[in-house]
Amino acid sequence: MKVRRGPILLTVILGSGIVFLDGTIVNVALETIGRDLPSTLFGRLEGLTYVSSGYLAVLAALLILAGALSDRVGRRRVFRLGLLGFGITSAICGAAPNMEVLILARLLQGAAGALLVPGALSIITASFEGEERGRAIGIWAASTSALVTLGPLLGGFLVQAVSWRAAFLVNLPLVLVALVALRAVPESRNEGDTGGLDWLGAIGRSRRGRRARVRRDPRRGAGLAGSTGVRRPGNRGARAGRIPGAHGGPAAPARAAGPVSGRATSRS
Repeated sequence: MKVRRGPILLTVILGSGIVFLDGTIVNVALETIGRDLPSTLFGRLEGLTYVSSGYLAVLAALLILAGALSDRVGRRRVFRLGLLGFGITSAICGAAPNMEVLILARLLQGAAGALLVPGALSIITASFEGEERGRAIGIWAASTSALVTLGPLLGGFLVQAVSWRAAFLVNLPLVLVALVALRAVPESRNEGDTGGLDWLGAIGRSRRGRRARVRRDPRRGAGLAGSTGVRRPGNRGARAGRIPGAHGGPAAPARAAGPVSGRATSRS
């Protein structure tokens, strides 16, 4: 079957790009959000911290599991679920009547984003071969980084010209385009992967990885970076995931020791 390269790249660029874009564009709107939204449970600064850092924390904690899940259930299926979830939670964020609803929607939005970030690179790895794969990864990384760069500019314009709610609602047309382009992505999965998922172990690995990075470079303590992945044969999605820390943008895939699933397979 002939691979439709354009739609596949468009899907993964938009799918993972909105996750990175949202992390930067919302930061510009935080001051206006804190001024406009009422809250009964949280103070102003506390609520804004949850809106920003809560999103990144959930995203980082679920990256490994999301990658392993896409390898097992199906990469296109999980990516579609992530797009739908991200679109729905973006709409809820944009219509939030108070800070509590916004915080809950942001946490769920981070969970949906975790399905998209490792899934993007795993789809590229499964759909392209040889030199085409390298070119596709380069295009994906450059395009996603460009979206991150545009985030503060776009966020400032939307907040000034429209409303802080537009900082969330801008995701909806991007999600719709990605869902249409997703139809060209062939389904792929690891057929022989039958082990169980280690939920607590994956979250603990994410926390240990962040602490290790902070010890190496304390200046990165303010940013939340995801774990590098899973060392398992053919486990493309789980190896793909890192999220932007203080510097933003997609990171190159790397290997990590130890499996996510219940089976202890670690072949090279």
